[in-house]
Amino acid sequence: MKYLVDTYRSAVRDTDTDEWPFECSKLFIELDNGLELSFNATRQSAKVRLLENPATVAPISELGPDAFLEPMTIDELFDALSKKKVAIKTLLLDQSFISGIGDWIADEVLYQAKIHPLQAAASIPKEACAALHMSLKEVIEHSVEVDAVSSHFPVEWLIHYRWCKKPGKINGMTIEFINAGGRTTAYVPELQKLTGDQAVKAAVKPPKKSRNKNIDEAESESEEIAKPKGGWKTTQSGAKKLPAKRKLDTSDDDDTSDDYGDLNLSDDNVEVEASHPPGRDKSKKKPSNSSSSGEDYTEHLSKLNEHIVAFKKIQQEMLELKRESSKIREERKRLFKKN
Repeated sequence: MKYLVDTYRSAVRDTDTDEWPFECSKLFIELDNGLELSFNATRQSAKVRLLENPATVAPISELGPDAFLEPMTIDELFDALSKKKVAIKTLLLDQSFISGIGDWIADEVLYQAKIHPLQAAASIPKEACAALHMSLKEVIEHSVEVDAVSSHFPVEWLIHYRWCKKPGKINGMTIEFINAGGRTTAYVPELQKLTGDQAVKAAVKPPKKSRNKNIDEAESESEEIAKPKGGWKTTQSGAKKLPAKRKLDTSDDDDTSDDYGDLNLSDDNVEVEASHPPGRDKSKKKPSNSSSSGEDYTEHLSKLNEHIVAFKKIQQEMLELKRESSKIREERKRLFKKN
């Protein structure tokens, strides 16, 4: 007797007009009673193998006990967990440990057993192991009973909230998402807490810095303005100003935008007007020790004006193209109506 290995889907032809078998069909079987089966692999990565004894060939031979047909006892489960140091969510997804547990079932049983997904399997106490054993039994048996139709699951189950993968609430408690075992994992921090050494490490672990430095430094910047080298100097009116010996660095375009003035990008005027820093009397010009900085400043303004003019020219050309396109469309409509 030969067996077909790997899962396949069955379908019955509804009408003669449907494409059958599908273009992506890997296996097509026609039975004596007229039933036709087609194994469809839309991703073109599935395989079908014909074997004498599938149970002796990987990956079937490497599967652990079936979670539904061959459930472990509490003692067997506790003994098996005590030998594994990986996170419990990762272990439950390992089909060589227990076969038949997928992503949502793992999240569900851990939620009902009140076990954190990242809790090391070997650190789970006997009481928590018993709760996990019970939730495994109840969730899997009920899922099989209703053919895994989620609408038939109890309303208090986590599965009804986890698919959106956005923070929400279940029974008034917040649902959060983390990565466990390479999978997006839903859990309820208020119920599922790390225990033992992991709880201590989590408590003293500093918060992760954001990738955006602006966010990390926002609070400190809002409370204290960075002082320049040499410190602030105070005028008679009490206002702060930079030290007299420190020259204003205009080499960084991003930090000296105010020194280059206000840009007027209207259609009538694309010139750049240099504005004076606030608090400085325009009538009193401080003599410059060097003309090089002034020349660089003027050259920069000149180049900037050239870029703005070029940009405006491109805008005008795009507008003309748009108008021409509209004329062509109108002409096509006119000819279509005429014909």
